[in-house]
Amino acid sequence: MDKSAINRITAIRDKYKAIAEEAGDNYNLFKVIGLTSEEVRIHSAFLANLLNPQAEHGQKSKFLKLFCEQFDIPQFDHDSGKVTIEKYIGKKEEINGGRIDIDIFDKNGFHIIIENKIYANDQENQLIRYSQYGKKQPKYKLFYLTLYGYMPDEKKSCNYDKKQISLKEGNDYFLLSYHYDILNWLEHCREKAATKPLLREGISHYINLIKYLTNQNTNYMMNQEIIKEFLKPENVQSLANIKECLVKTQIELQYQFWECLINELKKKGLSIIIVSSEMPEILGLSDRILVIHNHKITGEFTGEEATQEKIMRCAVGGNNV
Repeated sequence: MDKSAINRITAIRDKYKAIAEEAGDNYNLFKVIGLTSEEVRIHSAFLANLLNPQAEHGQKSKFLKLFCEQFDIPQFDHDSGKVTIEKYIGKKEEINGGRIDIDIFDKNGFHIIIENKIYANDQENQLIRYSQYGKKQPKYKLFYLTLYGYMPDEKKSCNYDKKQISLKEGNDYFLLSYHYDILNWLEHCREKAATKPLLREGISHYINLIKYLTNQNTNYMMNQEIIKEFLKPENVQSLANIKECLVKTQIELQYQFWECLINELKKKGLSIIIVSSEMPEILGLSDRILVIHNHKITGEFTGEEATQEKIMRCAVGGNNV
C-alpha cells in the first residue's frame, strides 16, 4: 500500500471525526453517566416510560399507539394501557413464574409481553414461562427484543420435551430488533414530540445510544469507507502485510503497557502475577516463571535463564522441577 492510500485513509478518518464533532454525535448523556447496556435500569425503563400513557412525558397514549400500529396489535386498547417493568409472575419453576421485563396490559386484559435482551443470555425455559403466563390472560402477544432481531436459544428457552412444548417464532412469539424496529418506532416518537424540546432531545439521546450499540453511528460509516479503500485492486495485495503488522503492533503496545504498569507497581513494593500464553510477554516481563501443564507445575525458571524452548518443553508435559 503506497503512501497516498494511507493519506486517503487518514483523510477519511479526519472527515468523519469532523462530522461527528459538528453534529455533536460524540456527546451522549447515557455514555456520560456510564450506563449504555443495562437492560433493566436503562433500556426497559426508557422504553416502558415512553409506552406508558400515564408517564411524565405528557403524550398520553401517542407512543403506545404508534407501537401498536407498527407491530400489528390492532386489538389493543392503547388509551387504557398500563405498563409494568420487572413484572413478578410467581415463583420461578420449570415452566412457570419469573419476572417479565416489560408487561403492557389494557382494560380488556390484553397483554403485550416484551423480553428485552441486550447482551444477557437466555434463561432456562424463559419464553415458555412467559408464554404460559400469557395463555392465562384473555389475549396476549409475546415479543423477543434483541439488538439485531436474533432468534432465541430455542433448545434452552422455547422447547420443553417433558410436556412436549415447542414455541414457534411468528406464531407463539415475535422477533423485534433495536437495530431497525425500535429505532424506527423511536424516530416516529421523536416526530410526535417535535414541539416538546426536552422530550424530543431525550428521545434523540436514546436514538443516538441505540445507533452506538448497533454500529450505525459515524464510526460505522467511516469503517465502511475505509474498507472500500482497502478493496481497491492496488491495495488488496498489501492487506496480508497490513494484518501481520497490526498483530505485531498490538503485541508491542500490550507489552509496553504491561511493562509501564509493572514498573510503577514495583516502585511501590508490590509483586505482580501475570497469567499469559503470549511468549513475548512472558519472556519480556517476568522475573520468575512457572509453567503449568494439566494443573501441575512442570517448570520453574528465573527471567534470565528462561528461553522459549525450555518453556515450551515444560508446557507440553516435560519437567524441570
